Amino acid sequence: MKSKSMLIVFPSIVLAFIVAAIIHGCVNDSDKPYRGSMEVLVNPPLVGDTYEGPHTHENANAVFWNKKMYLFYPTQDPDNEIHYQIYDGSSYDGGYTLKIDGDVQNTSAQMTPIVVNKMMYLFFTGHDSGYLDYTYLDIKTGTWASPQRIKNGSSSQSTNTDLRYSAVFNTQKQCIEVYWLPSGTTKIKYASINVDKDGYTSGSWSGFATLPGAENTEVDGHLSAVYYQTGDTTGVTYLAYRGKSDSKAHIAHINNFSVQSTDSNSSWSISSKDCGPSLADLGEDKMAMIWLKGEGDDVYYLYYDKLNSRWDDYSNKKTVDVDTNDWVPNGAIFYEEVPDSASPTGKRYDATFSIIYGHWKDGSMKSSSVWKVKEAEYIGYWWPTAKPIVTDLAGDSDTYKKTFHLWPMMLLIDAPPFVANGTSGVYDCNHSEQHFSCTETKFNYSKSNGVLVGGELRGGPYVETGKKSPVTVQMSMGLSGSLEKGTEYKCSSTDSLSQSPEGLVLGIYLAPVLEATKLEWYNINKQATGIFTYPIRVTGYSYQKETFNPVTGPMSDGTPYDNLSSPYLNIPDHASENDTERLETYKYVDGYFDSYTKIAEVSSKQWVEDSPNTSELEITQEGSSTVGGYIELKMGVELMEKILGVGVEGSFEIYQTMSYTQSTIVETTLENPDPASGQIKKIDVESYFLKPDINGYWVPQNSNQIGGAPAFVTYRVKSYLYK
Repeated sequence: MKSKSMLIVFPSIVLAFIVAAIIHGCVNDSDKPYRGSMEVLVNPPLVGDTYEGPHTHENANAVFWNKKMYLFYPTQDPDNEIHYQIYDGSSYDGGYTLKIDGDVQNTSAQMTPIVVNKMMYLFFTGHDSGYLDYTYLDIKTGTWASPQRIKNGSSSQSTNTDLRYSAVFNTQKQCIEVYWLPSGTTKIKYASINVDKDGYTSGSWSGFATLPGAENTEVDGHLSAVYYQTGDTTGVTYLAYRGKSDSKAHIAHINNFSVQSTDSNSSWSISSKDCGPSLADLGEDKMAMIWLKGEGDDVYYLYYDKLNSRWDDYSNKKTVDVDTNDWVPNGAIFYEEVPDSASPTGKRYDATFSIIYGHWKDGSMKSSSVWKVKEAEYIGYWWPTAKPIVTDLAGDSDTYKKTFHLWPMMLLIDAPPFVANGTSGVYDCNHSEQHFSCTETKFNYSKSNGVLVGGELRGGPYVETGKKSPVTVQMSMGLSGSLEKGTEYKCSSTDSLSQSPEGLVLGIYLAPVLEATKLEWYNINKQATGIFTYPIRVTGYSYQKETFNPVTGPMSDGTPYDNLSSPYLNIPDHASENDTERLETYKYVDGYFDSYTKIAEVSSKQWVEDSPNTSELEITQEGSSTVGGYIELKMGVELMEKILGVGVEGSFEIYQTMSYTQSTIVETTLENPDPASGQIKKIDVESYFLKPDINGYWVPQNSNQIGGAPAFVTYRVKSYLYK
């Protein structure tokens, strides 16, 4: 087998900002087009194909991620290198060697690949030590991260070198759970670690105790787990193992790291202690248990109905007639886009369940074993119910007002400091009736090559409040291309912000145009389920600029837009008719801005009577900032009805980056009326251009609650003098 290292790159493609939605609802046959049974589907699915892998030391384990199935396996003795192949629906590409920082990774046990939010993790047992090791494919770099180890403080945790330990992603608590048998023991231990919206771990591993409710349970061999979120605040981890005393498969139902109940059956016998059961998550309504009674036996699998919390009768078990070795079999789901002329969109999305098992290739030596993937069963499909719904969030005044709080703010310009020195009348610097000098800020000035700020937006899954299927989320993300594509934006403008006694600031926002497609899940019996998913694409966007007082936020006819927090911004309010009071709102203590990153050199300028001055903030090198990771946008029933055509509450996410262009200029002209006696004659001003910071005091309260942050241009008045 040819072996190679691989770098995976996630390109940014213009106008492909994606989100995906998962919605459960009632079945309404009145608005459904043709979909038919499996027998009359256009391009009907074909199952039964078998793919043979290379000679290996152990069985392969698979996970569906980003529209492909990844299969991980250890090579033959003595090296036991970790290799993997990738299946895209038509062929297997591989194998690739898991090489990290120049070092090839090794194991002699089966592995546990899982998806954690946006990233794919691989948990594996240390080759010589039995340590619980893991890595992940970093979505920011496209490379595998340096191997990490599960530790209790400084103590590395381990299991027998030939055992697979279990890992699962808890979507409700946003944490990774692991379960293992410590070396030489038969009692299950657990640990967990929190993750962020991307899937990066946060903090340290915790737990490291014998699993409560299973203190008296002795277990043999391999462990396997599936997580299912049953509600907005509830969920269950299913953990499969072989009982040491009864030689049967058991499925523990775990909540908050405590066994609540255990399923077993006298018919679930497994004669070999090396042949534990495996679980496969099959999406919205099904889970499968896969097991092998002993060497050379057939592989069996039995379905579990998640929606009704019950196993199929043992008489309904399915058999894969194969000549197996003694490797523990497992399974995985694969979703494939299929052309379908009867579909409103010209396509549907088939789901196939595959069994992965070991086979004696030549003779009866383990060194002669290969793994095989058999497409065991077609388990359903996602069907588009209608043509996509397109919504411009800034397309009409009502939608604008209702969705404004969801738009990312790219840039915030603070009100520039000024004095009127007794002059009354018009304050707009560009007003034709102006009769006095004026302070104003101009950005993206002629020196700036046409671009002030830019960046990328990428979407994540839209998920209904309540039940969540991690496998469906992954299908929707992959279907939408949310791990590969993003909306590239560039803000090109020559706007200005004039002085104002109202303390008006200027915000620049992105308002996307959404295209939503409604898909319904048809189950293993080819029945409509009333379970929906909504892939959402951005087919365009517009820049929207709002000038407003920071306390009230943007308004329409004197009324703030919907769902804005109060106050909208926590920056100082510069609104005042009194020059001294206004200047005092710009007074900050020395070092106030030291904790924030500047993307331009601080500009210090002085205005004195008869001598206007200009402050220039020039970005001297290009750079970028990932702000807030995935911004969670919670949407109520009314908004969902308007945007997606269905009244279901839920949330989706936006991944925001920002770039700033070299030679961009933000120019503030300090020009004020000459003073009379007792009025302001001199002002010392510092100008700042602050990098986006989720913890920045200028972040809108709505954004602070959901993630995301704009860049900020602001000012500090160091001192002023009277004439």
